[in-house]
Amino acid sequence: MVYKVYKLIKYDIKSNSHTVGRSENWEFKVDSVFEDIDDAKYYIMKQSSILPDFIRMSYRMTEKEKDAFIEDFCFKNINLLKYNKYFLDPLPLKQLKELLIKDGVKVE
Repeated sequence: MVYKVYKLIKYDIKSNSHTVGRSENWEFKVDSVFEDIDDAKYYIMKQSSILPDFIRMSYRMTEKEKDAFIEDFCFKNINLLKYNKYFLDPLPLKQLKELLIKDGVKVE
């Protein structure tokens, strides 16, 4: 079986250099393909560990705590989904949309 890892790419939409309101387009692209689920999960955790949001949230954690938190960040804690950029297929679009709407983001 083939396991696809998708990367979320965000594009800012600005009408000019003085834009106050912010809009962005989200696009999911296949980043990597793996034949083993464990390799795909390892890749996602490795890539996610260098994301600014992960670094900010795990700043005061020990290495052991970070190892446990990276699994929550990537796979287990649905509330952290909006901070991640790497996902296994199938994409959690419905959950992402619900989280963004809950935060007051207009989703089209």
